[in-house]
Amino acid sequence: ARPYLGLGAIPIFGATAPSRRSGKTKIIEAVCMSALGHKPTAAHFTDEEELGKHLQPLMRAGDRAILLDNVERSLTSSKLCILVTGGVLRDRVLGESRDVILKNYAVIFATGNNLVFGGDLSARAIRADINPKLERPEARAFDFDPVQLALERHPQLVVAALTALRAYLLAKAPWSAARQAWGGFEKWDRLISGTLV
Repeated sequence: ARPYLGLGAIPIFGATAPSRRSGKTKIIEAVCMSALGHKPTAAHFTDEEELGKHLQPLMRAGDRAILLDNVERSLTSSKLCILVTGGVLRDRVLGESRDVILKNYAVIFATGNNLVFGGDLSARAIRADINPKLERPEARAFDFDPVQLALERHPQLVVAALTALRAYLLAKAPWSAARQAWGGFEKWDRLISGTLV
């Protein structure tokens, strides 16, 4: 759905857990693998200045999925707020006296133990909380790898998602949720939540 929405506002998606190795990154990788056929581009967050250094080349390259992995502090960023809701940011090129226009065509994800979206970003994020309720979640055994399974099923999953979205749009996008669309993210909410409902 991201290409259809263009530069429209799309929330940042987070995955958090109370302990390490709970599968936060694996969930995001499986989501991206099923939708795009590849993992998201990973970057790290330490502060606003460092994030700007990472975001600029990612936005200029047109990455479709960006993962701020293992965030260890409250995730706050005015640049990220602008890119999430405004879609376009004018930013200074590091070490040069010129600006560039950054356009956000990506879906942005974040993971972290006890991840907190701070400041204005808290109103621009959806967070999934994972709790395996184990002291050592990395010791769990599964009979499949979700990232590999998502890659194998990528073609079928994309066809199914596009079919559902197309059917919803052909039905003239009926809004049947018992609430108003999410302020600031109306177009995204009406498309995604509307299709799911």
